[in-house]
Amino acid sequence: MRKLTLLFIMLLFIIIIKTGFAQTDSILFIGNSYTYVEDIPGKFKSLAESAGKSVFIDSYTPGGQTLQAHYSDAQTIAKINAHQWKYVILQEQSQMPYLYPQTTQQYANMIAFQYIKANNPCTEVVMYMTWARQAGEAWLTTIGKTHDEMATYYENFYSNLWQYVPSRVSPVGAAFHIATNNGINIYSGDGSHQNADGAYLSACVFYATLYKESPVGLTFSSASSNTIKDQLQQIAHDVVMNNFDKYNINKVRWTMSTTNLLAGETVDFFEGTYMEPFPNKLEWTFEGATPANSLAENPSGIKYDIAGNFNVTLKITDDCGYTETRTFTDTIKVQLNVGTETIDKKSIQVYPTVLSSYNEAFQINGASDIELRQLKIYTMDGKELNYKINNQQISIQNIFSEIAIVSLPNYSSKIFIK
Repeated sequence: MRKLTLLFIMLLFIIIIKTGFAQTDSILFIGNSYTYVEDIPGKFKSLAESAGKSVFIDSYTPGGQTLQAHYSDAQTIAKINAHQWKYVILQEQSQMPYLYPQTTQQYANMIAFQYIKANNPCTEVVMYMTWARQAGEAWLTTIGKTHDEMATYYENFYSNLWQYVPSRVSPVGAAFHIATNNGINIYSGDGSHQNADGAYLSACVFYATLYKESPVGLTFSSASSNTIKDQLQQIAHDVVMNNFDKYNINKVRWTMSTTNLLAGETVDFFEGTYMEPFPNKLEWTFEGATPANSLAENPSGIKYDIAGNFNVTLKITDDCGYTETRTFTDTIKVQLNVGTETIDKKSIQVYPTVLSSYNEAFQINGASDIELRQLKIYTMDGKELNYKINNQQISIQNIFSEIAIVSLPNYSSKIFIK
């Protein structure tokens, strides 16, 4: 009996360990002193754990190391191959994106595909946006750039880097720029590296980037004061949570051949997902359109027959189990074709030409009062209007729209009047 009890306890212990491990996010930091000074990985771990997350962290960050040097560094390769990471964060040497931007793009891509994705196709690469140096720092003076100029350069460079390296971007540098402009010192004495507040801000940005959750209100702090903690958390929130598209944190994106069209016209959709592996399933939903759904990568000829503003939804799924659903609200705007038409030898006369006041009238020549009683008149937004018939003259009351739709059975499906 005792042996069975011990066996049960051991099995339970193994189950608990395996369950806990399965829920742990494993994250590897590859970089240099812009990562290890003030222990940004450790601060991120503490911040995430204060939010109830389980994280396993490792790092390899030799001083001054470039991505080009990491590419040929056996220890970098060994670290990547040591685990089936959920995220690998790549940090370039801070001057490289300005001095040799194509080299940064090249080696980030090579490390991503030849090492990280080769080790585990489901690992997501995260590019670490570093920051401009403090105003007056020696290198800035040498290259003749201001702090704001360099900050803007880095933000633009990294905002587009995910198009060369399928990854999300952690915009630490953008957060440093805002903090500096708000009078918060996030630099150490050398004007280049992060101080404790800078490291805490970095950790907050990484938290928001990886979890798509705001760090505002998290209890862990290594900031210099509670006031600074609150300010840094809010800056990280503003930089990340309002810019999921900009930094490829949201994967679902698409373009359309048009967003403004007339009833009866069609729209073509072109997915614009930047991720690896590419989604193996795309599920489109088109409100108010025909067809209403599609599994095509780039659906075309989606037809909108009625006026209004309509949502478009796309859900993606990949081989790693990643799913994301996104709806663009009222993104398709359909208007009615407007004009005066003659149908089946019966003409429409409108008095006056614009239906814009409280009482207006128009006339259909050649149609009997019996036929006219089948008439349907709508406003542009689809609201049916009441009307009166007197000697073939239609009187519309209480109309506030300039456009009405006239539908007359047996003659035409729709007549549009302005």
